[in-house]
Amino acid sequence: MKWFAALVLPLALLALVVACEEEEEEAATATPSPAATATATPQATPSPEPTLTPEATPTPEPTPTPEPTPTPEPAPTPEPTPTPEPTPTPEPTPTPAGPATTFGDGTHIVGTDIAPGTYRNSSSSGGCYWERLSGFGGSFDEIIANGLATYRQVLTIKEMDAGFSSTDCGTWSQDLSPITESSTAPFGDGMYLVGVDIEPGTWRNDGSSGCYWARLSGFTGDFEDMIANGLSDDPQIVTISASDAGFESNDCGMWSKTQ
Repeated sequence: MKWFAALVLPLALLALVVACEEEEEEAATATPSPAATATATPQATPSPEPTLTPEATPTPEPTPTPEPTPTPEPAPTPEPTPTPEPTPTPEPTPTPAGPATTFGDGTHIVGTDIAPGTYRNSSSSGGCYWERLSGFGGSFDEIIANGLATYRQVLTIKEMDAGFSSTDCGTWSQDLSPITESSTAPFGDGMYLVGVDIEPGTWRNDGSSGCYWARLSGFTGDFEDMIANGLSDDPQIVTISASDAGFESNDCGMWSKTQ
């Protein structure tokens, strides 16, 4: 088989060479066709690029309506602050009772039971008796001064007195307000404050048996308090000075101011 294949191959080459020579001869005898004038095919005008349709602007999403702000719950009304209970005002500490300036009958210690000072009694029940005392032994020597009268008395108790005693004299008080309707009006028996109950000046009584009167510089009941005095059954005329502290009259009737 190998020798057959080697023979076939040169034959094929020979046939190819003969074919080529025949073509060359035909080409030499043939009238050449005029060369075709090649008309240049015009370049096609390029179609314009189509204008791009702009992307549609997207419709904006609608702004969502804001949720209404919820009305805040009203703040709860605060519970009223309870009014504090008022602190009770402490009871004032009672002031220790001091010496009294108003007192009645009895025996009293001056400076402890009663205060020294000038007093007037409320009434004399037909015979007020009083004593200023230097002690409480009951002896006559302890009586500094005393008095007995059926009319109202004015009396000064001194700070140095140990005690004071009265019987049937009513109530003693340091109220020395006037006891007359007018300081110039007529007055009868009694013990009066000059310048308060009666005015200084000249006074005349209407006469009475056993008339006793006294001008006084004070009301302690001491003899030293007596400026002048008189005792008479006849009418009397007495000038009371502005410097006098008091005037006392007993069984003299009515005194009237003459000037």
